[in-house]
Amino acid sequence: MFFPMNNNLTDIRYIRDLADRYHFQFSKSLGQNFLVRADILEKTIACCVPDACTGVLEIGPGIGTLTCALASCAGKVAAVEIDRSLLPILEETLGAMKNVSIIEADALKLDLDTFCITQLPFPRRIVCANLPYYITAQAVEKLLSAQLFESITLMLQYEAAKRICAIPGDPAYCALAAVVDFYAERRIAFTVPADCFYPQPGVGSALIHLKARPQLPADAHDTIRVIHAAFAQRRKTMANALANSGLCTRAFAEQALLASGFSKSVRAEQLSAQDFAHISIYLQENIKKENL
Repeated sequence: MFFPMNNNLTDIRYIRDLADRYHFQFSKSLGQNFLVRADILEKTIACCVPDACTGVLEIGPGIGTLTCALASCAGKVAAVEIDRSLLPILEETLGAMKNVSIIEADALKLDLDTFCITQLPFPRRIVCANLPYYITAQAVEKLLSAQLFESITLMLQYEAAKRICAIPGDPAYCALAAVVDFYAERRIAFTVPADCFYPQPGVGSALIHLKARPQLPADAHDTIRVIHAAFAQRRKTMANALANSGLCTRAFAEQALLASGFSKSVRAEQLSAQDFAHISIYLQENIKKENL
């Protein structure tokens, strides 16, 4: 694949020059490690496949490396950057690109419905970003629960990617993995060594691709509440965890488990997203009957 872009953006000398000229200090806490491999950019674009009918939300554009590659294919890229010291750098690297908007904001506080209406009025919307570790879980759940994006493609620390893509029975399986599986088909597209970034981080990364499920098996909000309640006390049985969370009585929880084909002593880490959805449906239907 070939796409036109500013080749300097993957050149470490150019990145250092930008940092020096704008007195920019790399922030470890914000996960500011910039990609310096053009082939990784090409593989990322091939994974999310933006086109002229696609509006892209990017979180944390950095110096605009991924932004530039996305904008060369997409209808528009709306890039949200929390670090205002990067804004003048982005003006230099992306200012000539008419289909790029840089928005200074905290991505975790965005009203995504309004954002998509005003910034990304396209028939197809996707997310593509290099996410810092500290916002990974919150950002992923926020983006998926909005149900506004056809796909979400994210560069993450490798361990975070493994957790998100873990399956029941895997030691890494957690609430976030179940939540992501509820909303989307998950896969690790490829891994990325630490030396593909500048400054070089202490760990490797991976690109994950989340394809939104066209139809969810149950009311999303109720199922997500059940998942979080179940994993909040993962050493306890599912029935005890749900009862302790206040979502239902232990008797109701045990009924729901048995009706869904599980033992009363089953634990959260043994259940898939679809299992949680079935349990949630049973609880909601029978709690409503109880209250009639």
